[in-house]
Order: sequence, then structure tokens, then C-alpha cells
Amino acid sequence: MHIPVENIYYLLSYAWNKLDEKERVAVSLENTTTYVDLFAKVLINGTQILLKRGLERNYIAETIDLAGVKGKLEISETLKRGLHLKQRTICTVDEFSNDIITNQIIVATLFRLLNIRELDRELKPKIRTIIRMFPRVTLLELKKKDFRKVRFHRNNQFYSF
Repeated sequence: MHIPVENIYYLLSYAWNKLDEKERVAVSLENTTTYVDLFAKVLINGTQILLKRGLERNYIAETIDLAGVKGKLEISETLKRGLHLKQRTICTVDEFSNDIITNQIIVATLFRLLNIRELDRELKPKIRTIIRMFPRVTLLELKKKDFRKVRFHRNNQFYSF
């Protein structure tokens, strides 16, 4: 039994409670769109909307070795390493960054799509363009635990689709 890809897309839009999104992705009626192409088109479209809206950013704690003090001073680590003798300290600073788990998952998924041979050739340049638009986001190897880390709230609800 063959189910048209258009029906799958509308079914998923309904199941995800995103019926208003269904018109944004062109799904072919002639069944020339494969399931991989469908999901790639949905991701491309959603990511373009995210980039126009602005990517979510958050504070990321980073421990650095520096001359002087900035952020939270890690006294015990500074003393253990003997850096106080060199007039250096270990500090934990919060950096406001785009390099958060939601953006990392999107970038990793886009890279995985590029490696699929069956993907429509017209979609690959679009994916490469989108990847270049992500500022300094770490590429990670996707695992189930990464998806469990994602928490949606009212400020990042637009990532849910």
C-alpha cells in the first residue's frame, strides 16, 4: 500500500498541531517528493524562519585562565595550579552565545541531510547556505540524550516545529 507523501505531510502537520504551517512547504502532488525530501524541505523552511526571527541565545559558563579576575573566581583551582604566583587566575565567566543545544541539533541534522545520496540535488545548496548562516555553532554527533536536554518554554516555542 502506497501512501502519498502529501497525505503524510498533512497528517504530521495535524498531529504536531501545526496546521497553519502546512502551506509553507511545497509538497508535490505527482509523488515526485520522497519522504527524505519532505523532511528536508520542512527543516529548511523552518530554519529559514528561525534565522529571520533570530536564533535563540543563552548564557554558557566557560572556565578560563586569564590575567586578572573576570566573572567567578575559582580560588581552589587557581591555588592548585599555582597560577597565583604567575599573577593569573582561573575564572568562570558566562558568555551570551548562539552555541546552545537547540541550534547544535539543527546544524547537526542539516549536516546529516547533506550526506544522504537520495536527497534532491536542488535542496543541497539550500542546506549549505543555511549552515553558513549559523554563527559559531558547534557540530555535535547526535544522540538521544541530546534531544532530552531540549526544554521548550514561551521564549523558544518557535523551535518546537
